[in-house]
Amino acid sequence: MPPFLLLLTFPLLLDSEEDDALVRGYGNGTFEVRTDLDGEVLCEIPVRFMTVWEKYEGKFKHTVTNGKAPLYLTYRGGGDVQLKSFKYVHR
Repeated sequence: MPPFLLLLTFPLLLDSEEDDALVRGYGNGTFEVRTDLDGEVLCEIPVRFMTVWEKYEGKFKHTVTNGKAPLYLTYRGGGDVQLKSFKYVHR
């Protein structure tokens, strides 16, 4: 099965340090965050089996330099997960 892909198009906060994702489902894997479909993974959000909505966090590996880039979320892993929300955490 190909990885799940979600495209969001809104401005990025250039000094964001983390992402939060609210997820549930019967899966075990990782959401990968990119600004280019074939680009480098900027952040990984590991998720695990959970039947209730649970918040997972990931830290940016690099500074985002383009404040108006599309944001690609790709799920890689097994099972079936549901993504309820995604947000930047600015500290």
